Amino acid sequence: MIHNLLVSKTSIEILPTAFTDHHAVVLHFSIPTLELRRRRGRWKMDPAVMSEACVRKKIRSEWAKQRCHKNYYSDEVI
Repeated sequence: MIHNLLVSKTSIEILPTAFTDHHAVVLHFSIPTLELRRRRGRWKMDPAVMSEACVRKKIRSEWAKQRCHKNYYSDEVI
């Protein structure tokens, strides 16, 4: 299996991340598309949650904070 991953690897990047002194290691692979099947027990977010005003407000606020830092990074990790 590891050999298959090494053959499929196309690139590796080390990127700075916001709000920490750590870096994100990004591995790029070229792999065949897998068929996604819904299985029993798989978690799925209830879309009704997004209709709550407090949830939408919190998401907008957090997204705005992240977007302010976008120009510091060459690629979007978030």
